[in-house]
Amino acid sequence: MKIRLITVLFVSVCLAAGSYGADTVAPAADSTSSPQATSPLTRTLKLKMTGDDVKALQVFLNTHGFTLTLSGAGSPGHETTLFGKLTDKAVKSFQTKNKLKPDGIVGPITRGIINQLNK
Repeated sequence: MKIRLITVLFVSVCLAAGSYGADTVAPAADSTSSPQATSPLTRTLKLKMTGDDVKALQVFLNTHGFTLTLSGAGSPGHETTLFGKLTDKAVKSFQTKNKLKPDGIVGPITRGIINQLNK
């Protein structure tokens, strides 16, 4: 809810200031819907890995309060298949918040929590 409110406020300010142009993408009109579940994560994920499951991880992080970045690659709606430094940082934040060792590796314990929250 907090991220959605910030997004709505950010968009409102940008629209008022005329900051949205041809090179920017406004968030979807329905910014109040709840995050959609993605397929469960099934393999260990870490820095430099690629795959659709990495993109699913980024979508989860972006929709559950651990936004990778506010604009560009990795931002909400622009998730990628590369587990890079932004994903690593967001995973460590998620792990810290969930009282796990913040190592940036989405192993069985981190993956289990994500899958449980993503049902």
